[in-house]
Amino acid sequence: MAPINITQLKILLVDHSQEGKASLIKLLRAQGISQICAVSNGTELLAQVNELQADLIIFGFDLGDALRATDLLRYMIRSNILPTWIPVAFVTEQPEQVLADLPFRILPTPVLAKPVSESKLLALLKQSVMLINATRPLLKACHGEHCQFAGTAILETPTEKLPVPIKDVVLTLKIMSLMQNNQVAQARTLALQISNEQRRFEWLLNLVYAQGDAEELLKLQQQLQQANLLPQKRLLYQMRMLQQRQQLKSMLALCESMHDNKRTPNEINLKATLLFMLQGYDAADQYLSAKSPSRQDPYAINLLLIWRITLVLLQSLQQPDARTLKTSLMQFSGQLRWDQGAIDFGRFADFTQLAIKAMDNQPEVNDALTRLQLQAGDFDVFQCLLLTYLAIKMAHPSASLWLFRADSKLAQMHISAERLSAGIIHGYLFEHIFAQQDAKSAVYNHWGRKYVQLKQHYRALNMFYKAWRCSPDIPRYPLNLLHSMQGLGLEQFWGCDQQQLQQHLQSLVLTDKEKSSLKKISA
Repeated sequence: MAPINITQLKILLVDHSQEGKASLIKLLRAQGISQICAVSNGTELLAQVNELQADLIIFGFDLGDALRATDLLRYMIRSNILPTWIPVAFVTEQPEQVLADLPFRILPTPVLAKPVSESKLLALLKQSVMLINATRPLLKACHGEHCQFAGTAILETPTEKLPVPIKDVVLTLKIMSLMQNNQVAQARTLALQISNEQRRFEWLLNLVYAQGDAEELLKLQQQLQQANLLPQKRLLYQMRMLQQRQQLKSMLALCESMHDNKRTPNEINLKATLLFMLQGYDAADQYLSAKSPSRQDPYAINLLLIWRITLVLLQSLQQPDARTLKTSLMQFSGQLRWDQGAIDFGRFADFTQLAIKAMDNQPEVNDALTRLQLQAGDFDVFQCLLLTYLAIKMAHPSASLWLFRADSKLAQMHISAERLSAGIIHGYLFEHIFAQQDAKSAVYNHWGRKYVQLKQHYRALNMFYKAWRCSPDIPRYPLNLLHSMQGLGLEQFWGCDQQQLQQHLQSLVLTDKEKSSLKKISA
């Protein structure tokens, strides 16, 4: 690819304010940029996304509806709509709110306050051109924001003499490569070299979480609070740790510490999910009903209706007489504007119709589930969870398969309210399918082995840990956990240390094969 200069940039502006767009366009044209496209909201942006030709996207924050630009960007990343190599920036009157909830990208995401000066805008344009010229060929070799490189070439790339933004990109790619090779300790060392403080902290949080280091996580949380960084995400990371410990009451308390009138629809849905788990369906649905938008906002209306449908379906698993629930399901489905609201709500339309039929146990749902197994790679985490529900309702053998696929999608999601909600629903469905402790531990152990085959050893470790928690006195589970911890060089994982496991194993009745395994591990 031939290098480009500032005047050749194709820029896409996404801003609800007509005055703000006009001002920014004037400044950009003063820099000699003529290829500028401007849209007002997520609906207009996503309508032309297949023809996206931009070199740089500049977002505002408030886009005129409940779909804030940070959530829009997160959706575009998760849906693989936004190419990894296109830089994104924010020019907004609410920079602190953007920085509080900035989605993860490999490229840096500058945030400038309005009114932006000519000098700051020029610096942004220069940095964007530098990143495009230096990193676009490299990022085109990535697999989306998850960045999967073949070989070790990226790890051998020196960073000492690189300009700071490019250095941070290369360090990010190195960290992701090390994580894919299960070398989190080395990745933590590199994370400390990242210049951008916010990105450095976020990487450290993710890496420490992967290692199950609760003490270090608490230290990082305290440092973030002292530095007043990532205030919104900081709460979400705290909730993620509580979720790991299954402390849902404490999660709800943290959730309620957010200003209720400032919650995004996804944060409202997270609170509703916690209410459902702790206080039941009626409390959760009443909360969602009270939060219905007062203005005509298809995005917010649709998202809350999707969640009311979700809770109806979850409730139907424990309520034998589902006639009232079916009526609610049909009512909510009829109110949904499937083709409005910017994001692709239509991806749930067929599944919702299948759910209505599943309540009547119609055999065509089984046929659809068998057919849909062939398309499994095309579905996101929420679709996989909905398919799990359908399989449970129809007693179809694919329920565990869909649940595993949902778990693998969860593992790829960065922290967000949606990730936490999906994780809670995943746990609820898991508990429904596998009610007995021995069944839970057997499935977690099976999933751990599947992740080992996929070379995702930290995810495998998490599964072996859950299997051990369910059945600590069945020797193969602590043995697998101990073997996994040793393979990854971890002395402890979420408070469980190797010495504790070895001592516990010695107190159990072991087969000759298990004694041999323990002896090898202990050597």
